[in-house]
Amino acid sequence: MWARPCQPSAEPQLRPLTQLADHFGSSAPEVRATFDAILAAVRQLGPVTVLPEKSRIALEVGMSFAALMPGRRWLSGHLVLAHCVDSPRSRRTGRPNNGTWTLAR
Repeated sequence: MWARPCQPSAEPQLRPLTQLADHFGSSAPEVRATFDAILAAVRQLGPVTVLPEKSRIALEVGMSFAALMPGRRWLSGHLVLAHCVDSPRSRRTGRPNNGTWTLAR
């Protein structure tokens, strides 16, 4: 399986996908349980595609809107948003060149 580039204007460059389980090989079981809970909550909102890429697990509906990166004892990630969200729970909020906001934790 291959991931599509997220920016429509980008040259079509397909990235090879990995297996989802590969991302959790050295993670505590709670990390996988947290990922599964997040995915279940997102799927309650509608269909979503899970793209296990080389360095992250992207969630996509038309374009990637979230990425999760499992660690040994935590799950970090970011969201791509249409507006700024200022939250003490985030490490940083930024605005990339394409006009969307990112919220990272």
